[in-house]
Amino acid sequence: KALAARRRDARSCPASSGPAPSHPPVDPRPRPAPRPAKLAPAMQSPRPSWPPPAPARADSPSSPTLKELKASLQLCASPKNGDDKTYSYLTAGVSTPRPPSLIDDLKASAKMIIMVTLLSPVLLILIAYHTFADMIAGTLSQIVSLLVPAKINSRGAVSPTKRRDQRPCLVFPGCGCYVFWQLGMVQFLVERYDLRGVKIVGNGSGAVCAAAILAMESGVPGYPPPAACVVRKRARAMQKQIDQQIDSVRLSQILRTLLEEHLPSSDHLSLGHDRIAVGMRTLQCRPLPCLYPSFCSQYRSREDFAQVVVAASATAPGIASWKPFRSLRTGVASDGVNALSLWSLVTYSLALLARKASAPLKAHPLSSLVAAWNFPVLNLIFARSSTCPARVWVAPTPSLLLHRFVAPSRAQAASLWSRGYEEGRRLDAKGAFGELECPRRAVA
Repeated sequence: KALAARRRDARSCPASSGPAPSHPPVDPRPRPAPRPAKLAPAMQSPRPSWPPPAPARADSPSSPTLKELKASLQLCASPKNGDDKTYSYLTAGVSTPRPPSLIDDLKASAKMIIMVTLLSPVLLILIAYHTFADMIAGTLSQIVSLLVPAKINSRGAVSPTKRRDQRPCLVFPGCGCYVFWQLGMVQFLVERYDLRGVKIVGNGSGAVCAAAILAMESGVPGYPPPAACVVRKRARAMQKQIDQQIDSVRLSQILRTLLEEHLPSSDHLSLGHDRIAVGMRTLQCRPLPCLYPSFCSQYRSREDFAQVVVAASATAPGIASWKPFRSLRTGVASDGVNALSLWSLVTYSLALLARKASAPLKAHPLSSLVAAWNFPVLNLIFARSSTCPARVWVAPTPSLLLHRFVAPSRAQAASLWSRGYEEGRRLDAKGAFGELECPRRAVA
């Protein structure tokens, strides 16, 4: 009976292999999302792509319409923030509290007469010494060039020191305080032309114009140049700073301040490939100590370029600074125009007779005098750098009122700037800048 009861119990209850598994309690908190599986790093090229891609801008707006572009140009260029609809690019847009007057001419004339009268004995001695020292140095250089033959290559032709540069050249000779006239011309050229493919040569105060071109045309490398309204904004900011300080601060200090604030960072488009040549004079013994012509076309940094510009243009005693020399990495340098030497008149006259003058010849006597002062340095630059013969000169016609050449007032500097801009517009209408062969930009 007991065995039968066990068999009935086994048939009614299912067989189990072991104890029933116990389930863990459910956690009410949400579980974190599973992490994605890590992908194997892709194979990278051993060399980076060139040219580098343009920087991506997430907030780049859509392409503006022609009407919006015209409105933005008027907004940038108008002195009344776009309210004056009659404003155009016919003038430089510079301003000064009052126009030049007769009182300004009398004050500047009296200042120049007093300075020349007090320093006349010293000036006569310096003129005699510089003329004699330059005569000795120039004569010895000619003798050495005749005795030492030129280097000839295996084919029998004279080997050039450098490959001829086919870029057109924009030349700014040293003109004293008429540099404000040249700056007005620079504003006109940069507003209407893309000068990044043009070589720039500046001697003396012309080095300021080379620095102004870099400051006005600076932009992002690899992108189009800034618009004409941006160029005008920068030019007006520079002129306003000059207008506020010219009556109380020396020109050398004004130039250093402008270079620190407006000069862009150095890049291969601005300071490389011998694009800018700055003429100066260095202190040498040949055999007497003299200011010998020299130039610089390679710059290591932005600060190096600024020092060269200050040394070449802001060391004229009595005009820009009372320090006649500046120390550079290449030696002791001075202004590219040595007005104390009369030997340049002789060399320029001989070059005119031989038809080898490297400066424009004008009928005005002061223009010929300025050309003679610039001839030694500019002739050296053109001979050493193998520049293209297509040259455009930016040289004003100085006034018979010499005080404007030496010590212009605040109103006269603004007037010279405006006259230079208007002269550039007049020459452009005649096609005088066609030899530059650079792209022309549209203005409002």
